[in-house]
Amino acid sequence: MFFKNVITVLVLLAAVEAHYYYKPKKTDATCNAVADVIFVYDTSGSIGTPTNQANFDAMKEFMINIVNEFDPVGATGTQFAALCFSVVPKPHFYLNDNNNDADPKQATKDDIQAFSTAPNSRTAIGDALKELSTSFLTPAKGIGRNCAQCFVIVITDGEQNEGTADPVEEANKLRQDKDCIVYVVSIGQANSVQLENIAGGQANVFSVDKFNELNNLVKGLVQAACSNSACVAFPDKNGGHGNHHNGGNRILIPVPMPIMIPADYPVNRNQKNDLKDLISLIKGTKYGYGYGNKFKPSV
Repeated sequence: MFFKNVITVLVLLAAVEAHYYYKPKKTDATCNAVADVIFVYDTSGSIGTPTNQANFDAMKEFMINIVNEFDPVGATGTQFAALCFSVVPKPHFYLNDNNNDADPKQATKDDIQAFSTAPNSRTAIGDALKELSTSFLTPAKGIGRNCAQCFVIVITDGEQNEGTADPVEEANKLRQDKDCIVYVVSIGQANSVQLENIAGGQANVFSVDKFNELNNLVKGLVQAACSNSACVAFPDKNGGHGNHHNGGNRILIPVPMPIMIPADYPVNRNQKNDLKDLISLIKGTKYGYGYGNKFKPSV
């Protein structure tokens, strides 16, 4: 019976630890999801011009603050890409462009900071989304990593008034063909039916009235993306994100399993502490869930 109880506890520990470590987590600092995030942002005349960049600068700050919420950024964490649109879509950088940089996160933020307000004209959302499907989101440009969820973040202050491609149809193609989740960040268009349909539902629309309120959306948007990701980049024992064998990140893939918890275990504080100590011991003595953490008895 003793050994049976030990086996039961070990299976329980494995299940609990798998649930804890395999689920992407959004902490106060960062989201550790494995994901592909593509900014599709509006540069139409209503957003900014070379002589009036306040709104445009607020939009760039918003994108940079989103990047700051993810860690690690790069080939085995979260990749970022950006494409702007007015009348014609204009790619800025692809998902894998910064992966070989010494600091992919900083390189991504530098790229965003360098965005120009041009071109300034009308709003062709559909053509921009079509560009994503046809030539932007390809394996050669970084899409298609194992277990990496695709997120398209459309940032606009208006509905489509230019272009030949239907924005809702193109958004549906991204969902169906590329398995992307489409979020719409709407400035001053809170009740737009078109933008809601592009997003695939009101739950994926994040709205503010003014550009200087965009940063109020960062936490909620990142939490939504983190919660809809399946895999995580697992940090190493030194607090970084290197693989323990070959220098790359480890990507952990969730394996759902039922958890059976005996009704009488644990029944008091001492047993709870014993359980915590056993988890710590497993972490500190073998590869697996929580590898690299040292044994530390509970008090």
